[in-house]
Amino acid sequence: MINIDTLKTIQDYLAINDQPEKCEVIFIFGGIRQPKVWDRALQLYKEDYAPKIFITGGYGPMTKELNLLLPEAETIKNYLIEKRVPQNDIIIETQAVNTLENVKFGIEALRKYGLQPKTIIAISKPFHMRRCLATFNKYFPDINILCCPPSGSIEELMDRPINEYYQRVLDEIKRLIKYADKGDIVRQDIPDEIIKEL
Repeated sequence: MINIDTLKTIQDYLAINDQPEKCEVIFIFGGIRQPKVWDRALQLYKEDYAPKIFITGGYGPMTKELNLLLPEAETIKNYLIEKRVPQNDIIIETQAVNTLENVKFGIEALRKYGLQPKTIIAISKPFHMRRCLATFNKYFPDINILCCPPSGSIEELMDRPINEYYQRVLDEIKRLIKYADKGDIVRQDIPDEIIKEL
């Protein structure tokens, strides 16, 4: 039996959620499961928090599983264009297949485009935000990152059946530990009440 209160405690820890401020670019981490991420980026763009939207994502595991013809970044770009975001305001990177590559390839692509951002709004699934930030902080500590995931209840944010979602959120804690041990992210201080759930 899934304890929703426990799930909420873990997700609240993972889901860093900053107040948005004016930044140079909105940075979307690829992913097909949760269009709420795309809508959050669209909302912030329309509210003039940044003049450009950057999307990173190639053919991740879910993209392949669903047999999608386009990379994640292309799929999200097309969605935003349908929502009337001008194509000139969207930059994409279509090679990254994990969070580390999202960040490294993403900043490289932005620089090739002529942008050297010092302020970024990062958007991904709520449970993914802490690792996104920890990756940026490891490789680009000079960039100010604001985490602005979509908000909502656990039920609204679940992108898979609750048993799978609970396991995925727990797995995210394990990834924070694993990737910190590898040196890929800045190590996080994980509360004992969360560690005991692993």
